[in-house]
Amino acid sequence: MKASHPDTLLIGEYLGYEIDGFFKPNSVKFLNANVSEKPIIFFTTNGTVALNDVQSSPFVVPVSPFTIKSTLDVFQKKILTTR
Repeated sequence: MKASHPDTLLIGEYLGYEIDGFFKPNSVKFLNANVSEKPIIFFTTNGTVALNDVQSSPFVVPVSPFTIKSTLDVFQKKILTTR
């Protein structure tokens, strides 16, 4: 995904651990990055807190580990092709 959409920011953690290729949600690099107008994929096992933190964002797609494949298929086909 990152290779075909280099402007997309990958941010997240899994059970509090780093995910290879993702910014940690509290990473100084992420906090200092210009994120306006960039698509963000945010993966977390801390769902309720994360959803509350992004509720003012114009577009949020909650995904669970059980729906990630289907969601990515839709995201790639419909959303990113319109950019």
